[in-house]
Amino acid sequence: MTTSRIASHLSVPLIEGRRPWGKGSDMIGRNCRPPRGGFKAPVWRKALVAALSLSLITGSVPAPAWAQSVEDAQDMLAQAAAAAQEPRADVDAAVAAGGLAAGEGHEEATAPAGDAAKGEQPSAPAPEPAAPARDDAPATPADDAPADGAAPAASADDRSARAGLDADYIYIHDKNGSDPRKIGVGQELRIDATYEDLEWGDEYDFSDRDYEGMAFQWYVGEQKVDYASGDTAWKAKGYVAIEGATKRSFTVPEGLIGKRLAARVVNPGGSVVWVSASSAQVTDGKTDLVRVGLSGKAKVGATLRATAFEEGGWSGEQEATAGVTYRWLAAPSTADEFAPISGATGPALTLDASLAGSHIKVEATSRNTVASEAVGPVAAAGSAENEAKLAAAIAALEKDGFSGYYPAPAFGADTNLNTMIEARLEKLGVTGVVSHVVSSGMEKYEPAARGSIDTTVGASNGNIEFFFLPPVERTSSTDYTVLRRFQPTYRLTCGDATDTFTPKRTSQLPWDDARVGEYLNRTFDNVELPAEFAQGSIPEAVTKLELPFRVVDAKTRKTVASIEWTSSNAKVAKVVSSYNAASVSFTHPAAPADVVLTATIKMAGTSGLSEKTVAVEHPLSVEPRSDATVEQIERELSSVLAKAKVGLMQGGTLNTSAVSGDLKLPTPRALGIDGRVYKLSYESSDSAAIRIDTYRGVVTGNLEGEEPRSALITASLTYEGVTATRELGAFTPAMVTNAEIDAAIDFMGRVKADYAAALLGTNASSDEVVDDLDTFQSASPAEDGSIVWARTSTDCDDAGVVPVDLPGYDPMGPAQWRLFRSSRPSVVAHENLLVTQPAYNTKVRIDSTLTYKAFESLAEAHPQNNKLQQLVNQPVSAMYTVLGATGAENPEAGRTLTVNARVTGLDAVKDDGTREQRDWIPLTEVTLPVEEGTTAWDVFAGLLDGAGYTYTLNSAGPISITTPEGVTLDSDFNKPYRYWAFFINGEYGQGAEGAATTCPVRDGMTIELRYLDDGVTVLPQAGVTVNPDAEHPHLDGQWNGFINGGSGSVTDALTPTSNGELAWAENLLTHEEVEASGKLFASDPLIIDGKIYIVTASEVQDPETWRPIHSLARLQVVDRSTGKIEREVQLGATMDSTCRPAYSGGIIVIPLSGGYLQAVSAKTLETIWIVPASSQGQSLCTLTVHDGYVYVSMFDSFQDKLTVGGSVRRFNIRTGALAGEVRTDASGYYWAGGVMVGDYFAIGDDQGQVHVFTADLSREVSSLKIADASIRSTLVLSEGFVYAVSQQDGTLHKLIVDDAGHVEELSSVKFADTSTSTPTISGGRAFIGGFKGNGKNKNGVLAVVDLESMNVQQVLKADGEKIPDEVKSSPLVSVQGSETYVYFTVNWAEGYPSYTSGGSMYVYRLGDDEASLMFQPGPGQIEFCMASVICDEEGNLYYTNDSGHLFKIAGNGPVQGGGSGGGETGGNGGSGGGNDGQTGAGSGNGGQTGDGNGAGGQTGGNGGQVGGSSGNNGQSGSNSNAGASGTPTAGNTNSTTPPSKIPVIGSVPAGAKPLAKGASDKKEDASQRDAAAASDSGEKTQDADSAVAPESASNAQANVACDMPVPARIAFVAGAVGVTGLVASGLWMAFTRRHKEV
Repeated sequence: MTTSRIASHLSVPLIEGRRPWGKGSDMIGRNCRPPRGGFKAPVWRKALVAALSLSLITGSVPAPAWAQSVEDAQDMLAQAAAAAQEPRADVDAAVAAGGLAAGEGHEEATAPAGDAAKGEQPSAPAPEPAAPARDDAPATPADDAPADGAAPAASADDRSARAGLDADYIYIHDKNGSDPRKIGVGQELRIDATYEDLEWGDEYDFSDRDYEGMAFQWYVGEQKVDYASGDTAWKAKGYVAIEGATKRSFTVPEGLIGKRLAARVVNPGGSVVWVSASSAQVTDGKTDLVRVGLSGKAKVGATLRATAFEEGGWSGEQEATAGVTYRWLAAPSTADEFAPISGATGPALTLDASLAGSHIKVEATSRNTVASEAVGPVAAAGSAENEAKLAAAIAALEKDGFSGYYPAPAFGADTNLNTMIEARLEKLGVTGVVSHVVSSGMEKYEPAARGSIDTTVGASNGNIEFFFLPPVERTSSTDYTVLRRFQPTYRLTCGDATDTFTPKRTSQLPWDDARVGEYLNRTFDNVELPAEFAQGSIPEAVTKLELPFRVVDAKTRKTVASIEWTSSNAKVAKVVSSYNAASVSFTHPAAPADVVLTATIKMAGTSGLSEKTVAVEHPLSVEPRSDATVEQIERELSSVLAKAKVGLMQGGTLNTSAVSGDLKLPTPRALGIDGRVYKLSYESSDSAAIRIDTYRGVVTGNLEGEEPRSALITASLTYEGVTATRELGAFTPAMVTNAEIDAAIDFMGRVKADYAAALLGTNASSDEVVDDLDTFQSASPAEDGSIVWARTSTDCDDAGVVPVDLPGYDPMGPAQWRLFRSSRPSVVAHENLLVTQPAYNTKVRIDSTLTYKAFESLAEAHPQNNKLQQLVNQPVSAMYTVLGATGAENPEAGRTLTVNARVTGLDAVKDDGTREQRDWIPLTEVTLPVEEGTTAWDVFAGLLDGAGYTYTLNSAGPISITTPEGVTLDSDFNKPYRYWAFFINGEYGQGAEGAATTCPVRDGMTIELRYLDDGVTVLPQAGVTVNPDAEHPHLDGQWNGFINGGSGSVTDALTPTSNGELAWAENLLTHEEVEASGKLFASDPLIIDGKIYIVTASEVQDPETWRPIHSLARLQVVDRSTGKIEREVQLGATMDSTCRPAYSGGIIVIPLSGGYLQAVSAKTLETIWIVPASSQGQSLCTLTVHDGYVYVSMFDSFQDKLTVGGSVRRFNIRTGALAGEVRTDASGYYWAGGVMVGDYFAIGDDQGQVHVFTADLSREVSSLKIADASIRSTLVLSEGFVYAVSQQDGTLHKLIVDDAGHVEELSSVKFADTSTSTPTISGGRAFIGGFKGNGKNKNGVLAVVDLESMNVQQVLKADGEKIPDEVKSSPLVSVQGSETYVYFTVNWAEGYPSYTSGGSMYVYRLGDDEASLMFQPGPGQIEFCMASVICDEEGNLYYTNDSGHLFKIAGNGPVQGGGSGGGETGGNGGSGGGNDGQTGAGSGNGGQTGDGNGAGGQTGGNGGQVGGSSGNNGQSGSNSNAGASGTPTAGNTNSTTPPSKIPVIGSVPAGAKPLAKGASDKKEDASQRDAAAASDSGEKTQDADSAVAPESASNAQANVACDMPVPARIAFVAGAVGVTGLVASGLWMAFTRRHKEV
């Protein structure tokens, strides 16, 4: 598109400043309504368009050039502004010609004739902003229409400035939005509007905001109007405006009785719309009331609302909308007399403090008066703490299930509503709330009905009396579902706080099954049965008896119960039933036969009856026939069996001692008998040799070298209970030689190789398919060795190679494939392979499964024989290209879409009647090609098949699903319903997308199969409330966790270098845990938004068993300045000895025991997602966060001190969807962490193997065993090399992973005897903790390894003494000028049980011979310590030990003049010390998106992805306020990750904000980051002075721009930023013009 065309397309919406089509801008995208009139662009606007077009053309000119050409831009826009002052002759002429009001040139002149209710256009010109004219009057208000009703409430320009709509149709509705059947005095009515999609003809309702700027007027008249349009027509009917009725809503006054109503609106665009017909006639509204209900809470400050009901509606009652008056009454108790409340005569009552403690009810009066149940006592407000807890309880109930909690009592299980709701609250995690039922919400329509909820005060409150009402005692036609309906109101109390809760939906009071059973038994006792039943025998003469099929009440002649009969032996006694008859027919056998007839009795009548049944059995003896004896029948049967002969299925001569094919057994037809009368069967004495399959003996050959097996075949023939048998002989399967098997394997291979060609049919090649493909029935070898393909069933060789059922085929399911499956059935059909030509060339895959039938039974008998398995169930496929009509390739080819899918089942029913949800298939991210016809079920089927599940289907989805362990959840469509439901984006599937089998998949959708059981209470899994939409905004992460590329970190903050000063020590154990001598488990801390986030749990000893008890983990937020815990939230599982949470994108991801992974919003502490346990082992791993995904590794179990089995899983960090998994049954991952190397993920396992996987974990690319020792630390990436530490030999390995993902070891060096420490790399050195010696002579090690020479320096002493034990921690490295300091802890304490030393922090200065003690905790704070030390931007140090304390050691402030890293995507120490650099080395601290406040300085700037050894500019960090003395050194670029996809990796708090900078510096918009990235990539070698120049130039440009007049400033901005500037400036101009015109 050319520039001029772009400008012309943009001109109207960007410059007109008005709604271009008389509709709001929100119409675009709602129904894309076309314009009603043409567009007009005045000269001055065209000039401005030209100016903006020029800015677009020159948008690539550098900003300095624009700054020098400001005057030219000013002249250009000055001319445009002058043009704007010219008379708008073109528009005014159009207005005059079209008879339109000024400013409405885009609307039609008049409404089309006959367009009854559509908006009419004003016909008389009028200057703005006068009210638009009516079609029959001047623009001034009419006499019968007040100005505020007929005229718009705002000027035309005011209206055009809002995003509103013009109505096409309006209607008079009641307050609920329904067409009022009748209208009465006091009824509230409202005007509802709609607009029409002219293209499609659809009509859309207005939202509330769409009524803004619309003027309303209500009218009254006497004549009934069926149709009228326009002011003239309605005035002619005698309708006049109602004075003051100028709002959308209108309450009918008493003076309008006998009248009818109409309504008129003036749209924001000036058009007029009337209703098309008058309303019903206004009456006094009086009616016969049946009841009045109350809604709302009986609490001070709340509002109670009354609703009166009259007879009508499907349920027998409906709301009375008119003619009702109300009176509210109060009493101290329900036993006292209720007195009217002064002034309370409306439908609503707001409860004030004077009503606290009172009971409230309301009377409704129309033709009669009805009163509600009393509610109360009215609760006063309680303490803030109790009110908050009570509010949380009610919120939990309201969110419980699809429509909130409602009681569903079950007969025999539940007895009290209070007990039920209190138990449910406990399940939802709320305790201390007591319930009291204040009203049942159940109306008693039938005086004889039993069933109620006790609402009295006392111990019986809430007791359930279950429902019972025999059909004969029902006096009305009210449905049983209405009679049993109740909706209780609970008074919930927590301490001194009280509130009420009423479920949103009604409940059904179950039937009293005990009473129902007694009733059914009594009714059946009165049923007259045939006399033979009493005798217990059926004489030969009796062949049929009529049976009772219903129970009829003798008095009322009503059918009260139905009777259904069944027979235990239909051959002897066959029951025949219809809706009005039942009978049993007897067939008297040759010998006496016993049969049981069972009558099942059930209540009969309308819906809502009890499902309870009573079964009564009647055993009978059927006498034999007298014309036949058993001996006679046996002789006849034996004579038939004498004719039986056995042959071969394939024909030929049968050799009984060497049977070479399946046996052909005689059928009933071959024996000359009727198979429906005679039962013929066969039996084999050895099914392993010969298995009977109806009339076929499936022969399993004897393998060469095996002991031959034989089988005796016996035939049985039965008639009327008499059976005769005959032995047909012994048969020995032939020997199958190895040579025969080898030949068969060779033949199978040739069939598979020729499969593609065999299906080609008449097509020339598989790459040019234009005709139908051709299927086959079998493939068999010819005498010359060639393949004979049988295309018909007649030619089929059932001993040859045949296609068999594909895996997953279900004969009862909806799948259209069985033997031949197509990947694109819309192009090549399943099964018959008929071709439909597509538009584009399309690749299609055809799949089959082949079996050599002659060897099938032998392969089944020998599942361990690999050769035989090559002859059965062999998958085979072929690819074809079907030529399209265009002859071109599909432009969609290669595109993919992503869908999140899960399958949620239920656990078994517990003793309390509840079931807990369980992820059968966890939320999984599925990426699939964009293909026509892919459905949600295709996604589910792939996941279920891959996980080993089986299922049965109907046309909508699964009927049942069975787990690999054999647990089946099937559907029952009788009450209470149990079934698999389909959900889309959390909502129940509806309409065309309501079935998983037909719902097309879309990119980004979330689909779920969820098992629903209406008969029980379903509990959420894990007991954690999940809010996937929880707010999680970006918060600055000063220490984001050990989340990628290494657990250590490097900083240039001014950390203390000796004699650390304790700022505070906070015990993170609770008071109870301290009293119980609890032990603390603590994570490595995070520092986010200036707060410390830490995960903790405790272990205490059970005083009776001395077994450890672990608490649930909790996430605690600690104030950095005081150490006090500000907030905390309980997590879904406990934690192990430690864990390493990670922070990214506002989300904290926390690994917990057993494989749980929980994501929490850093701002709100709400759980966004939780992954249930998938491992029996711990999750002591380092998480890797990359490109929006988090990688977690784990193991399954321990065996001989090594882990066995494990997995690496990849989750979407925003949704928690599983996006990749690789499992192993060999070694697991313990304390291990991985690292991204380009497009690969590398990790070490517990057997010394380094694995390299693709980033999506779809496959393993390579692996390398680097040691006979475990890798129990995190791999580190630095300068393109990967470093790994093997534990038991204390060795550092230097590896490289090439572009193809192949891993190779370059060198290694032993630095200790053992180590689980992850290296921290800085300045070309690796700092690693470890241990040397043995139990008696142990020594901790801090090793310094030169990574170039691989030379090792061991630091073994601190202050002249041996380092007492292993250094398990990952060192923290602080580079301060020319000095480097290393901080570490030692896992040691002495003086048990009251430790006197240990749990300390040490510091080592590079170049010294030994370390020194940095900080020693005081009494009560000393314990073992594996924790690593972290720091913040001010150099403060933090760590924990097992005493439960978190320590803060005061720092010396942020680095002065140095780089400032951090930001959300800053991590803790990348592999090379850059705080957010994939391969940044040295002490650079720049984050990918961190602010670079202060470049230069002694330690350099923001080391990042391309940071060098001394650190320089981050990839996209801005380097403002450069230090004058700093000289950054260009770094080496080693990362293969594009800048736009830099992974979230370790962080460095390093001087995140210089002291001279404020909090506002934390904000940096995208354009600044882009500019900084561009500057960084092009000017890395500048000196300090030149580095300031571009910034100064930018400032100069900004100052010049700010001095410009507004129009010139717009052009300047547009030119400076190109297309973005053009659009933004155009929108800004439109906006400002609107304000000017107003």
